Amino acid sequence: MERVLIYSVIRSFMMSSLPTTVQRIDTDILIIGSGGSGLRAAIAASEKGAKVLIIAKELLKDAHTGWAMGGLNVALKAPATPQLHFEDTIKGGWFINNYKLARIFAEEMPDRIYDLERYGVKFDRLPDGSYFTWAGGKQSAPLNLCAGDYTGREMMQGLLAEVARLDVPYLEYHYVTKLLRQGDKVVGAFLIDGKTGTYK
Repeated sequence: MERVLIYSVIRSFMMSSLPTTVQRIDTDILIIGSGGSGLRAAIAASEKGAKVLIIAKELLKDAHTGWAMGGLNVALKAPATPQLHFEDTIKGGWFINNYKLARIFAEEMPDRIYDLERYGVKFDRLPDGSYFTWAGGKQSAPLNLCAGDYTGREMMQGLLAEVARLDVPYLEYHYVTKLLRQGDKVVGAFLIDGKTGTYK
């Protein structure tokens, strides 16, 4: 497996641009961003045995996903189906969507919901234990699934718990300033520490 190299260059803004100390950190997968997608990618890669590092521009728990109040679209029970979900997605995107990705999204979304529940996320359910879903936004079937009024926060809590369980390392308050390339491949990155002003 190819490895991503992260070079930590510690220097002051006011000093020479030449690095005085270089710290090399090896990782298989560098994930830039700690929102829902970034954390889910970190979990998937870690479960496959990869060495992962997450870069967050704020506290890991403060990513924008946590502020999302609406629900998720997913076909979990009749009359909703993955095909209807796909069709609604294409119509809602005015037919300029990537059809292949929209199809994958609609068909795999139920399994991703089950993953989130495995991480501890609690979605709304009816008294009989079935999912509470509702139709909105011109949906042709009830596709909207929520966790109260705080779906994003509930999702982040579950994802963060799983990241912690897997002991995935991360750097908070760091910003990527440059990607390092070899040909058409990204092999590393330069970062700046938002607290100290040092480069990495």
